[in-house]
Amino acid sequence: MKKGLSFTPSMNSLAAGRIGSYKLIRVDSLGFRLYNLDSDPGEEDDLGKSDTNKLRSMTNELEEWKKGLMPPL
Repeated sequence: MKKGLSFTPSMNSLAAGRIGSYKLIRVDSLGFRLYNLDSDPGEEDDLGKSDTNKLRSMTNELEEWKKGLMPPL
């Protein structure tokens, strides 16, 4: 795993990850949400539409991370 990359396991259609000050959350029914925790610690301003490059980068990181997981028993 890359330094500074941290994701939580996907449970009940939820996943979350953090790289530096950015946090990515995936809820299957809502899609992806992206927050900058330095400027928005309350996670009120979803940056997914305004920072599409960061959203794409972090979703790619999440997909790569998921490839390394073992399948459920």
